[in-house]
This record gives sequence, structure tokens and C-alpha cells, in this order.
Amino acid sequence: MQYPDILAFPAHPKKLEVFDREVMWAQGTFSRWPTLDLGPHRCDMFAGMNDTYGRKLVLLDPVRQEPVFAEQLILRALTAPGRPMTGGGWLDTFRCKFRDGGCRLETFVTFSPARQRQLASICATLRPMLARHSMKDSPRRLYCRGGWDVFCWHDPEDLSDALFIESKGPGDEFAEPPDYKEPMWLEAALNASAREGWGWTEANFRVLEWNVDSLMQR
Repeated sequence: MQYPDILAFPAHPKKLEVFDREVMWAQGTFSRWPTLDLGPHRCDMFAGMNDTYGRKLVLLDPVRQEPVFAEQLILRALTAPGRPMTGGGWLDTFRCKFRDGGCRLETFVTFSPARQRQLASICATLRPMLARHSMKDSPRRLYCRGGWDVFCWHDPEDLSDALFIESKGPGDEFAEPPDYKEPMWLEAALNASAREGWGWTEANFRVLEWNVDSLMQR
């Protein structure tokens, strides 16, 4: 078994309702981890995963045959041997953590100082934008507010080399007015890039809308 080729999923450009930006919008299918549905108690530990964030869909890693979230599967698929990216992380906007592709959620990733400065610059750009739209967040959550789920790269030293993937599963909506977090974070990232000279464009950002090919449970 192989990981899906994320960048080969069918995609089309889509105009966002705000900020006059256009990003590629891809669609793909993953396999669901065949779990016993325990209703609201399904976040009990199972098969090595210690938290499902309260009924977050759990998917099957086709290579390791273990449960993962979509963000972890996307990261693994992009950074597996022979794939285009060599490093990155999941920006866990729920818990405000940088996570790797590991199954257990106490595994984290440490970005290089240069990559951390990139995120800090985006946050500095985002702060006044949130204020203008009467959105408040603590400094700890600033990088999380609307942050795109997966941040990865091929060359860790080349700050122009970056790919952001926003994961949208069944029922997930891409935030639009009045709470357009993802477009605002995209705008902040591109403004920070223009100021810092990273050279990012809308081509560095991609939305992946995915579905599951099986709802069977064991």
C-alpha cells in the first residue's frame, strides 16, 4: 500500500469571498478507520490513538495500518520517502500545538528558528486584522486563529519554499463572513511574505476537501 498522492488530487481554482484571493481547491477520498461507534464516549483510547477531539473522524493510514487524523495523514503523505516535501507539521488549531505525523497526540514537532519566525511574523500581521474585525484572541492562540492545518516544505533552509494545506472533511465549512478565519490567516500570511520577501503567492496554499470511502465499522 502507498500513501495517496495529495498533490495529484483533482483541483480547480476557487475565488474566495473576501480579500480577492484565489486558491486551488482539491478533492480526494480517504479510508475511515473501522471503529466501534461509542457515541459521545468514542474518545476513549483505542489502537494507539489517545484522543479523538470529541468525535473527530479517524482515518486509516494505508501504509502503517494505524488510525490517524486527516491532518496527520496529509502530512505523512506529503513527507514520505520519494514525496515532494521533506519536513513540516500539523498546526493543531484546537490545542495550539505543533504536531508531527505520529499517531499518539503527545508527539510534537519543533520548527526551526527561521520557520518559527515566519509564523511569528504572520501572527504580528494577523493581530491588527483581528482587532479591525472585532475578533479577540490571546497571544497564545494567535497563530492558531484560522491557521491552515499543514505547513510543510521541501528545502528547510529556503523560506520561499512552503506549502499550506487546509483540511476540510465531511461537514466542515471553509470559514466565510462573518467569521472568515482561514481567509484572514491566508491574507496575513501573504502580507507577511510581501513584507519579509519570502515570495509566497496563493499557489503556496491549497484547500483539500476530502470524503471517506467506507463507513463500515467493526
